[in-house]
Amino acid sequence: MIRRILLPCAAAILAAAGLWYAAAGRNRTTYFLLEGTSLETEVCEIRGKDEGLAVYVVAGIHGDETAGILAAERLKRSRIERGTLYILSTANGYGAENDQRKTEEERDLNRNFPGDPEGWDAERIAAAIYGDIEEKQPAVVLDLHEARAAEVGKDALGDSLICQSLDGIGDMVLELLMQTAFTLYGSPFGEHQPHGHRRTGDSRDHGGDLSRR
Repeated sequence: MIRRILLPCAAAILAAAGLWYAAAGRNRTTYFLLEGTSLETEVCEIRGKDEGLAVYVVAGIHGDETAGILAAERLKRSRIERGTLYILSTANGYGAENDQRKTEEERDLNRNFPGDPEGWDAERIAAAIYGDIEEKQPAVVLDLHEARAAEVGKDALGDSLICQSLDGIGDMVLELLMQTAFTLYGSPFGEHQPHGHRRTGDSRDHGGDLSRR
């Protein structure tokens, strides 16, 4: 179910944010973060013909979570009527190439935000992503993940939408929930935050996840 629903979720968010998701079109450019290094990753920028909000999609923070990567790659072939869509995929290129959660230096990228440009590989990637998002100032950041199976035939979170805050986006989230089969997880989570940086991962990974920006 996760693999089938992530793309409808992304498309629904574009619609709810006032951007119209449609077939492939023009106004598509790309640029790179950490260009010229082994950590280089591509960002696809798609602009609508009219002014509007920006949405930033990140996929592949965990390299073995392929559903989000596939959804992001399909979104790159979309066009929008208004606003700007940024799609960063794949954030953890080494992990994706080797079907593993962590980076080459065995760090959990999702536990290293906001990052450090001079740190280990996960910190450098995190700093580049965080910096680009801060520069673009999108209305919404969509970080695509894939739940881990808690038992055979059942994953840990189901089809879930996890929000840092509903401030200013309540109507959009409500519309999204009405268009999908997702469960909403609110914030703050306190000790029960699904992506809290103390719950999983290497003890060396002491930063936060992307939702904490």
